[in-house]
Amino acid sequence: MNKLSSLMHRWSTQAALAMATLAMSGAALAQQAEGEIKSIDLEAGKVVIKHDKIPEVDMPAMRAGMSFRVKDPAWLKNLQPGDKVKFSVERIDSYYTVTAIEKK
Repeated sequence: MNKLSSLMHRWSTQAALAMATLAMSGAALAQQAEGEIKSIDLEAGKVVIKHDKIPEVDMPAMRAGMSFRVKDPAWLKNLQPGDKVKFSVERIDSYYTVTAIEKK
């Protein structure tokens, strides 16, 4: 193999490994949890949810509640403080984000 071929092969292998790692890490981040809505901020697209420990995303129990961004703020229109919910949380751009939510 000449130097150019060797470099191209090494680069394509590294790129393929990087893409596979990103795909796997994204799939592993979405985690199902249960909690209670404490407050809703429709304008900011955020919700505060009281929940138990979510070990898969290394998050302790938040008895006073944790503020999350919501992937689709329209979901918040059907919720109110006190609602018990099931939700999925994922770390997106360094922020914990609710990627799915439904009343229990």
